[in-house]
Amino acid sequence: RFGCSARIIMGAFSSSQNYKMILIDPILKPDLEEIIDNIRVEHWDQQCETYASKFENNSIDILHIDTDPHWYDQVKNQFDLYKDKIKKGGCIIFHDCTPLFGIYKFVHEELEVVDGWRVEYSTPKEECAISAPAVAWKVK
Repeated sequence: RFGCSARIIMGAFSSSQNYKMILIDPILKPDLEEIIDNIRVEHWDQQCETYASKFENNSIDILHIDTDPHWYDQVKNQFDLYKDKIKKGGCIIFHDCTPLFGIYKFVHEELEVVDGWRVEYSTPKEECAISAPAVAWKVK
């Protein structure tokens, strides 16, 4: 019902804490809420742009951006919509940050020079290089 990226992020959470994960995906139908591994998971069936106003500034710990088809403008738009929603010390994970996609260009050309953000890149194994994530930490 949802992808490997969401499962990996859930694996980083402690089951002893009270976490909520919201998955926004226009392919999911219908909207639903469930408990998975002691984490409340909400699936919202819309474009992520529709939901930006539902989040207060400084309210999100982790945001995972996985646009499809990975265009520069899509990533920039989502970053612009959500950047103020991220808490200080929180992060945005950019999926598929490789030279094949516009995500890479946005992160390398724009995000690296935005004051208040620190970008880290992963070095994945060769067989999964297409899924190389970048993590942008909000430091200010």
